[in-house]
Amino acid sequence: MSNGSCHDDVETRMVNAKHRIRPEHLKRFRKACNELNAVMRRIQEYEPEARYYLQEDSMLLMVGPSHDDEREQPLLENEADGVVLIGSSGGAW
Repeated sequence: MSNGSCHDDVETRMVNAKHRIRPEHLKRFRKACNELNAVMRRIQEYEPEARYYLQEDSMLLMVGPSHDDEREQPLLENEADGVVLIGSSGGAW
């Protein structure tokens, strides 16, 4: 039986999930994410407020916040570009 640590249980599930993806695909996924990080760093050199926002199945490139904090309204004028990501979903854990 576990020592009661929820963290240990989560780590075990993560290790199990990782083994369900082929190693070459994990490598390609990480390479793509690292390239995305490199692009964002270059963009932020001249547009410091740039960020990504995952809106359901679309990854959006923003030039500022995605929402107005006071009214909680989307700031659509800050969307510079967007791409549909197959298999994506928005939300936080």
